[in-house]
Amino acid sequence: MNTKSAIESQIETALSSLDNIVPAAAPNFFTGKVMSRLNEKSSGSFIDTWVSWLLRPQVAFAALCIIILLNVFAVVYNLDYSKGQDQSNIAISEAYTQNTSTSFYLENVKP
Repeated sequence: MNTKSAIESQIETALSSLDNIVPAAAPNFFTGKVMSRLNEKSSGSFIDTWVSWLLRPQVAFAALCIIILLNVFAVVYNLDYSKGQDQSNIAISEAYTQNTSTSFYLENVKP
């Protein structure tokens, strides 16, 4: 087993290793560079913020899905509408046909 003196020597060794520790030093102007980058990112214009938001893949994919869905609805509606439109065009053309009959009476022609 470890004796009291062995434990004390281990404690002294551990504490003496702390004497050689040197604090970490930041490079020159590190704080200034970090602060300028933070200010640069936060000072973006309103348009830049919206454009960066719109260019996200999730937003672009959602917009693409909406456009495709609207196109599908438009095609389906136009197919149904064109069938009904053809029938109504026929009905209108039958209602407004001009029946012209020409008859010439040649018996009472006076010059």
